[in-house]
Amino acid sequence: MRSMLMLCLVVLPTACGAPQLMSDAGQGGGTAMGGGGGAATAGGAAMGGGAGADAGSLPRIDSIVPATVTAGEQLVVLGEGLAASDVQLIEIDSTQLRRSAIKPGSTDRVTLLDAPAVIGLPAAGKVVTLSITTSMGKAQGTFTLLPGTSTTLQTNTTLTPRGIAPGGPIQPGTVSTLIVDVKIAASRAEIFDVSAAVEGTGFTLVDVVPGAIAVPASSALTPVVTPVSVTVRAGTTGTGQVGLKVRPRTVPRDGSILIPRVALEIGATPALADGVLFGDVQMFGPHGLDTSTFVPTVRVLSDRATTSPLVHFELGVGTPDGGSLSVTNVVAPAGWNPMVSGSTSGLSPGVLSTLNVALRPTVADGGFDVPNGEFSFNVEDAATGKSRAFRGQVQLVH
Repeated sequence: MRSMLMLCLVVLPTACGAPQLMSDAGQGGGTAMGGGGGAATAGGAAMGGGAGADAGSLPRIDSIVPATVTAGEQLVVLGEGLAASDVQLIEIDSTQLRRSAIKPGSTDRVTLLDAPAVIGLPAAGKVVTLSITTSMGKAQGTFTLLPGTSTTLQTNTTLTPRGIAPGGPIQPGTVSTLIVDVKIAASRAEIFDVSAAVEGTGFTLVDVVPGAIAVPASSALTPVVTPVSVTVRAGTTGTGQVGLKVRPRTVPRDGSILIPRVALEIGATPALADGVLFGDVQMFGPHGLDTSTFVPTVRVLSDRATTSPLVHFELGVGTPDGGSLSVTNVVAPAGWNPMVSGSTSGLSPGVLSTLNVALRPTVADGGFDVPNGEFSFNVEDAATGKSRAFRGQVQLVH
């Protein structure tokens, strides 16, 4: 939901060098459009801090026009030090926008954005805070956001495996069904396409039901939980990993994927650890995130592989009962330094908190050959000891 990159990296991942790890059963697509604006003024405040890699102005927001805006309409942000090329993060309250949300015509003094639909926005609207973070610091301003029929979409999706039937060790030649609870909160009514795939030689995909989930606008306040059945057939021997993906049909977005994919082995009883909840996977920075193969892959442009931009995954994490989580066993490819940030303590039951695991190249040499490779980490529930593993890929694109 938040990156700018060459079009081929999203539309033609194979042509850009993407590994084809899985076959994909059932996918959706679409287009999104923005709305117009108005005229008024609103106050803004700047918060400085942090020295960036590139010299520039401390970001400042002087005013936001209009002062009251309906979701989908255009915002005009007036200030200084807001050049799109240096913007690292855009937030409206807790809703984060892609850097590509900055519209043509923007300059370092004027930023044009379409106001997003915010999950749980009251019918009467509310005063929200717009934050723009650059390498030089953070600027903030406020405006009143009203709900409306918007072509933008904000979602929170959690995929939690609940069980496999029949129970016990998987027998050769038999059919097994994995049940995954798909919990969706969306800022407006939407249809989500559901697809599944199997990696490995021991199993083949039979079916995924339902193939689509319709959620009403009320899901913003009352999330919709839908059990999804993924049926696989065992061969004579071997292993496999089951992946699931849920994507909004009318918005061009990769969507949410099941992390980790469920591991299966013929002759063994599958182990499902549901003590940690994983939500949407996203990525910031001047790079691209591809989840078409059910393994999240960051594609790094070779001329942007410097120590200045961070490459990192962001995902929602939580626990069914609340409490604290810890991140352990962070492993990064050679040539990359991993960093972990985000609040993982004092969590409310079933509520996702933002976790960032970032990678920064160890060598400052714009255009150097960053090693491709896998990075991984575990998220562990401090109270129960249960954990879930995250595995992703970093890939250089010339």
